[in-house]
Amino acid sequence: CGRRPPAATVCEPCSGRGSMDCSRCAGTGRFMLPCRLCSGSGISKHYKFQCSMCRGQGRVDRGECNGCQGARSRQCWTCHGSGVPPCTECIEQQKHRRLQQAQQRMQGPPPPGVSISQCVAGELSTLQALWSERGGRGEVEAAWIVDNPLLTYDYFERRKDLKAQLRREPDELQGFHGTHPDNVLSIAQTGFDAGRRAGQVFGAGEYFAKNP
Repeated sequence: CGRRPPAATVCEPCSGRGSMDCSRCAGTGRFMLPCRLCSGSGISKHYKFQCSMCRGQGRVDRGECNGCQGARSRQCWTCHGSGVPPCTECIEQQKHRRLQQAQQRMQGPPPPGVSISQCVAGELSTLQALWSERGGRGEVEAAWIVDNPLLTYDYFERRKDLKAQLRREPDELQGFHGTHPDNVLSIAQTGFDAGRRAGQVFGAGEYFAKNP
């Protein structure tokens, strides 16, 4: 605040450097997500071999970390890059705000947002195998992964409800849905628009095909 003397001469979290390892990427500078094929174990679920998607690493490199832009470090949140901590009262206020933010994240759905990254070679080969297995023609030239935390939250909440109703794990199927390229970003951000449904031969809902 500049009105009261600092709590110490050197900021403790950053040791006076004014910067810290990026918390999003743990100082690696890379955006590494747990592998979806092996659930982060690095081992194939069915054959107990090394996972073909992540090559046994358990994580897939999605590119540069968007928290530090690949720099591996970020400005210290306590001293705001000065290396000198604020006063004791301001530190307590910071801790209280962060605690409230953490509780809000744990109690409810995540905020809206989406990240899109191109599939790595292992993921592309897995998708190609599924495409061919289901009768798709030609080769899969490129694919992208859409990460939407809010839709993922809604999905798992719905799975939880179905499990309670069915008294077992609900069935799941990887399906294909064709659409015009102009619609892809909108679907990735907010999901399917119920107002655009047509046909609905088997009832209201979104229709997917097992075979492309």
